[in-house]
Amino acid sequence: MDGLNTFEISMLVIEIIIFIPTIFGNVLILESIRRFQWLQTPLNAIVGSLAVSDLLFVLVLTPGHLVGVFMGANRIRGFCLAYVGVIVTLMLVTLLNMLAISIERYYSVGYPWKHRAMKRQKHVKIFIPLSWATSFLFSFIPFMGWDEFETDNKCQLYDVWPMELNMILNGLIVVIICTKVVMFTLVVRIALKRLPQTDHGKEEIRARREISRMYILIAVSAVFIFCWAPFCFITFFKVVIKSESMKIAQSIALVLGFLNSALNWLIYGLKNHKFRHAFRLLLCKKVRQSAVSLDRLSSREISS
Repeated sequence: MDGLNTFEISMLVIEIIIFIPTIFGNVLILESIRRFQWLQTPLNAIVGSLAVSDLLFVLVLTPGHLVGVFMGANRIRGFCLAYVGVIVTLMLVTLLNMLAISIERYYSVGYPWKHRAMKRQKHVKIFIPLSWATSFLFSFIPFMGWDEFETDNKCQLYDVWPMELNMILNGLIVVIICTKVVMFTLVVRIALKRLPQTDHGKEEIRARREISRMYILIAVSAVFIFCWAPFCFITFFKVVIKSESMKIAQSIALVLGFLNSALNWLIYGLKNHKFRHAFRLLLCKKVRQSAVSLDRLSSREISS
């Protein structure tokens, strides 16, 4: 078993705390999309793909971390490369889905007529499997023998992947995050530009509806940038600066990215009235069913 220190224990505790609400929220998102037809749109198909990647991310990261540390599986090459490969796959899928949501929302508010004319359903059916397939194929290149795994090293991305592959990954992360920042800036500019020009009446109502749709993208983008930007910068410099402090910083930044998976469903649930309505229907139905079951149980006890 790898030697545990206070920092590693703290990281495990944080992961476990985030684990349960992340599973609950993303399952709620997926069940809402599955059950209610009004949520089955091209955009929500990407939201569903994002929920799947967030859900799998927490289901792999925390249990894999526990198994690797406490059962010594980190010293097994196959386990270590598979664990790191799955984490990178899900991280890339999450980043690509977030990028696709940002681009889709930008076109919907910036070019509404073009957005309505686009065959979004067809594009989404191509994008989702393609994003998963390319992320998987890239992340499992080390299984072909291009790795730097050693039993003495910890099972971490920048210890077991070669520098060239790490640089490619860093470049992909930088491009995705920079594009997200650009989308975020453009949407904020559109929101600020349109609001002061509205007059009382139908134009104001229409403009406020458009701005309300922007709030979700603004919130998701802001949280995304906050959670993933530190990981981006730290991993970029970690390839050049190899020190223990950089490894610690990278672990903290990855947990911050892990937190993003726990916050996405909250943003959609609180900001999108359709998801809020679906959540209420699902949760209230379960509460009512539980209450009916308790009433029946109580009546049986009384009669007996």
